[in-house]
Amino acid sequence: MRFLTSSRRVFWVALVTVSLSGLLPQSPAVSNFTFYVDAASPSVSTCPFVPNGSACPAACTVPTCGTQVNPCKGIQSVINIANCAIGSDPNLEADVSVTAGTYTERLFILPNVHVIGAGREVTTLDPDNCATTPCGSNGQRGSVVVFSEGGVGFARPKQKFSISGFRLMHGSGTQITFGDLTHARGGGGILVFGDVLF
Repeated sequence: MRFLTSSRRVFWVALVTVSLSGLLPQSPAVSNFTFYVDAASPSVSTCPFVPNGSACPAACTVPTCGTQVNPCKGIQSVINIANCAIGSDPNLEADVSVTAGTYTERLFILPNVHVIGAGREVTTLDPDNCATTPCGSNGQRGSVVVFSEGGVGFARPKQKFSISGFRLMHGSGTQITFGDLTHARGGGGILVFGDVLF
């Protein structure tokens, strides 16, 4: 009987260890590309969303900012640059490294892109009073962050995308239409279509 008790104890410890390992912080993504954003940067990218099946314009393939030496001012345009760098290859990934600051943006994060802030105490996403396209139709607020392929992710599977190190503020959710045409508002902070890592 003593052997069984010992065996059960070892099993219990193993079970607890495995269960708790899921609560530990995940290691940072190991990506093929890293792009940089700084709210204080004077450099602005004009890289737009690129619909599936379209070629990336020069503003995305030969960006004027996004390096560590010359970061871009806005996050969404750098996500778009990362999207074009990855292209249709589902095996490539990109990190978007964001310095401390308040970013008045609503983000649409595409598959294989990881957006990494400097920490939630110092890096804020707040689309309040935002009047640009990424903030929603006519500048209306919605979810602060949306994860989806949405016809602009080169048809890569809706997985392997993440966000970390941000405080999200003033999200009011996005209207979701279901198959039976009923509506609901969801995702005030984050709205997910796919498999996301937090």
